[in-house]
Amino acid sequence: MFNYFITIHNSETHLNFVLDGLFKCSSDLDRVWCILDGCTDGSKEIVKDYGLQYIELKDVRETRAITYALKNIPLSEYNVILQDDVVI
Repeated sequence: MFNYFITIHNSETHLNFVLDGLFKCSSDLDRVWCILDGCTDGSKEIVKDYGLQYIELKDVRETRAITYALKNIPLSEYNVILQDDVVI
């Protein structure tokens, strides 16, 4: 089982491509965690449309968002950190 952590900051224009690509490569046992980092666009609504778990932070920027996620989300054997512009 994999945990996928995606840090998201105002990426509504391409977030659908990122999530669609990830779901094509993942299994039903994998978990996707979205860390919304001070988003002011429609990114949160896209994440909700996919029914994903998310954490909303107030503009802490990527490095601190990843640190927060790793400290507060149960880790699995395999943990993958992705940026919001990585299409798999």
